[in-house]
Amino acid sequence: MKQVLVAMAMVFGLGLTSQAKADIPAWACNMTFKGQASGLKVIVGKYHLAAKGDLRCVSASGVTESYPITLKAKSHFIGPKVALGKVTFVGAAANIALFTNNPQDLLGNYLLAQGQASVIRGVGVLAAVHTDIPAITVNLSLQFTKGFGVNLGFDKLKIELDQDRM
Repeated sequence: MKQVLVAMAMVFGLGLTSQAKADIPAWACNMTFKGQASGLKVIVGKYHLAAKGDLRCVSASGVTESYPITLKAKSHFIGPKVALGKVTFVGAAANIALFTNNPQDLLGNYLLAQGQASVIRGVGVLAAVHTDIPAITVNLSLQFTKGFGVNLGFDKLKIELDQDRM
């Protein structure tokens, strides 16, 4: 599964290199992560997601970079979300980045639409759009979940360097 996501990101990213300027590399990136989500929220309540993983990128010229990362999402007390339960998950994501000079431009704040469902085992999907300048990034993820819970809604996601693993 991870290889499929990496291949999709690389094909899309490398296809953009013909349109990019020679001094601005196009990066194809993927993330792998493992974490936990829990809480109770039906419009009102609390639900959070926390994960650790790795961001790996390759440029059109073949330069590779890798960073340990953390992913955190906390819902506001009131907001568009229906979520309950506790699940652990593993996932992989393809990052489609435009106008990115450096893979670290992918770190920062994202608007997140997510759905997870699990009764003993389950699946989840995540789509996030980067909200920080200069990167224009879309993050598409597939997750495999374990536990009991459901999570459907919108949040803010923060992707940061994991200082503990640097």
